Amino acid sequence: MRLRNVSAVHRTGRVPAKSAVRRARNVLTGSAVIAVLCVAAAPASAIAADRAPAGTHGYTTWPAAQRAAGFALLRPSDTDGLPISGKIEVTSCPQLHSTWVLAAYASARAKPSLGIMQVRHNDGCAGELPPTVKLATYHVDGAKATLYGACRILHNPPCTHLAIERFLVWTKGRDYYVVSSYDERPATVVGFARKLKAVG
Repeated sequence: MRLRNVSAVHRTGRVPAKSAVRRARNVLTGSAVIAVLCVAAAPASAIAADRAPAGTHGYTTWPAAQRAAGFALLRPSDTDGLPISGKIEVTSCPQLHSTWVLAAYASARAKPSLGIMQVRHNDGCAGELPPTVKLATYHVDGAKATLYGACRILHNPPCTHLAIERFLVWTKGRDYYVVSSYDERPATVVGFARKLKAVG
């Protein structure tokens, strides 16, 4: 995945399934968005033959998810007291030569929430974030990380508002990471990212 900035507003980079994600991003999350991406990128013959272009499997442990993903993963060591929501999802998308790993953490009240997405990809464009504003830059695991907020534009709340979506994005080698959050302070989001540990 490649992200591109235009002034203060984050405009998403070109992706193979850009129009599909734009239509879906407000109603789908997690593996559902990935499925839309893979359907849009799949050859018409595969869709006509009713063959699923992406496969998603859920795992209860990080070592099992890492074995399924086929690349080294990071796991949260501090989730701000939030329990995991569902399972760790591993999704393969051969049409995009990519593998996604997703884990979400949320309270029973549905907010606040934290999540981590890890992507191993071979092409340069695997997905996009919703329209966001660049808020700050940090260093995470030796890499430059950029914090974006779904705020100020498109009738969203001000960027200082607590109850907005925030995304901390960075790349390291061939791997792409996004920490997502809602109703969490920037310091909590950055702290969550910096406390990620390698899966043994």
